[in-house]
Amino acid sequence: VYLLKFDYLHSLQNYFEGYSFVMPETDEVIDIIVPIYNGYDYLLTLFENLRKTNMKTRIILVDDKSPDERVHQLEREYAAKHDNVILIENEENYGFVKSVNRGLEISQGHVALVNTDTELPEGWLERLMYPIIFEKKVGTSTPYTNSGTIFSFPKMGVNNEIYGGFSVAAIDKAFRMVKPRYINAPTGVGFCMGMNKEAIKEIGFLDYETYDRGYAEENDWCQKALKKGWRNVHVENLFVYHKHGGSFLSDEKKVLIEQHLKKLKERFPTYDGQVSSFMGADQNKSIRNLMQMIIDMQERKSVLCFDHSLSGGASSYLEKKKKECFQQNICTTTIRYEYIKRKFYMDFENGDIKLFYEFRNFEDLYKAGKWLH
Repeated sequence: VYLLKFDYLHSLQNYFEGYSFVMPETDEVIDIIVPIYNGYDYLLTLFENLRKTNMKTRIILVDDKSPDERVHQLEREYAAKHDNVILIENEENYGFVKSVNRGLEISQGHVALVNTDTELPEGWLERLMYPIIFEKKVGTSTPYTNSGTIFSFPKMGVNNEIYGGFSVAAIDKAFRMVKPRYINAPTGVGFCMGMNKEAIKEIGFLDYETYDRGYAEENDWCQKALKKGWRNVHVENLFVYHKHGGSFLSDEKKVLIEQHLKKLKERFPTYDGQVSSFMGADQNKSIRNLMQMIIDMQERKSVLCFDHSLSGGASSYLEKKKKECFQQNICTTTIRYEYIKRKFYMDFENGDIKLFYEFRNFEDLYKAGKWLH
């Protein structure tokens, strides 16, 4: 249960109301690096999604000797059809990190590192790369996702299923309303991460010698970036679905996580503290809460209710009807007037979350109501 007073909600309106993302003109050519190991079904979707951008791109596919011949055929056909696609086929299975580095070796511009098990919305690249191109000293940029540790939605630090079972387009429609703050983070997450070409020149490639098979290599790189004065930022107006198809078997991944996190902590003793502080501060918690409400209002049937604050039979009946709504996957918004305090209250519920909002007067309530339509 969250209580958000209108004073703070009003300040958040500065990040929503009337905002529309516009990408300034730029001559930058973005190198999209996609390390591939099998994942035929994922690639069918990804190859279509990569082109959901108006930016100039080079797409660098690095196949890590996939045993699935269908993957090779799909890659070669895709490269043959598009003159901006470069296909690198490893002579042997090098692993994720070296595959990425092979892409970085031929990269000439800013980089978007994209895993095969992602699903991208329209205009994804513009929003991902904006802070790198136009903000100061941004080394990496990472969007919201369902499964991306400190960038996870709706619950931070959790491998969530995609919210409500809704489409990526529906969820991203709400997120693109956000005027991003690009808050600083201790690390980026490599499922979909922008990388600044100047930072790459200064820091070098991913550390293959230490993190050969993958996991924690991007955390290591991002920590090096911080030490060099670069920023790792959160792109709050973009949602990318991370399906977690995975390049590793679960047992192998568990071992890699344990081994590589130990190496990371030895190299950067303050890393855990940085992550804990970031999660504890949770600067974008209110954005995540508001996104749940906005997505539900846009994608589910929603009922608007009016009630007083004196309790009694009418209020009890309303609560009963609301529970019936939740069982039918219907969300509710209830408006109340507190006679003694002379304030208006609005609460949103979908059966899983309940958000309370407090307003000083009817004008504020009306303004928020228009905003949340």
